Amino acid sequence: MTMKPEKYADRPTPLLVSPDIEGRSGGMFNNKAEAILPSSKMTADYVSTFLGNSRALLTDVEQRD
Repeated sequence: MTMKPEKYADRPTPLLVSPDIEGRSGGMFNNKAEAILPSSKMTADYVSTFLGNSRALLTDVEQRD
């Protein structure tokens, strides 16, 4: 079930003119105009480990071809 465009636009449209969002990216709100808060788990160490593991996986897959 999909939402009609008019109904969808009713939610985030007020965000476009709100002074409360100064300094925030539009990517920080979901389709219901709710703030998407940063995760406390997304630390620099976690990102580094995740990217390292991803690169290792890609290297492994490339070597199989």
